[in-house]
Amino acid sequence: MDVSAMQSDPWAHTLSVLSRLACAPGEAPRAARTRKTASPRLAAASRPQGALGARSSAAVRIVERPTPMTASIIWMDPTACRYGEQIWRCTKARRNGVCVLSGESIRRGDEIYRPFGRRPAPANAESMMLATRVRLAPINELLAAVAI
Repeated sequence: MDVSAMQSDPWAHTLSVLSRLACAPGEAPRAARTRKTASPRLAAASRPQGALGARSSAAVRIVERPTPMTASIIWMDPTACRYGEQIWRCTKARRNGVCVLSGESIRRGDEIYRPFGRRPAPANAESMMLATRVRLAPINELLAAVAI
């Protein structure tokens, strides 16, 4: 964004200042780092922690399970993202991880739910929930995700 646009838009100016303050000395602002990234997977890796890491403060609500293989999820993480009625699909885990609902270990090959893929990848694209936990979870009740 050019300087004249930032001067006329207080919100853009505020975001610019916050972005500079959030960087380590000599580090480029997050937006600049993400724009230079070639793939969505690398872009997700360059995002700040939040829903994907140790400082997660996400809350999850399972809105409905329209089919046995899908769930409509509201994902709210004030440190990273908010998705209203995001579709999660049941699949096999491609890697080891941690269930964001229970904190249980997930092993490669376990049946899990994860955000349905799209481009660009959502900020919570690497998050996983054990399928058994999703199926047992109450519908439309706010669930605190485990800090991973």
